[in-house]
Amino acid sequence: MTPEREQQLLDEIAALKRENELLRQKLDLVLRKLFGKSSEALDPAQLELLLRHGEVEIDNNPIENAIRPTAIGKKNWSCVSRKEVNDVKRAA
Repeated sequence: MTPEREQQLLDEIAALKRENELLRQKLDLVLRKLFGKSSEALDPAQLELLLRHGEVEIDNNPIENAIRPTAIGKKNWSCVSRKEVNDVKRAA
């Protein structure tokens, strides 16, 4: 390999590294806006799923809203004594 060809290949590698870094910075900016986290803080499998399949929901708010009544009910019943729970079961 000639020195000129070797230098050309090294220049191409350096350009690809710069481009890769710019893409990484853009990705991190988008992820920080969406999740408040950089790409290093996210699971790579989840990140790939989000990038490859646009129909995947980014957040789970609908699910959280659906289970909220159950979670609140559990919290409300946690302070009730066992005797009161048995009385309610008998009354029902």
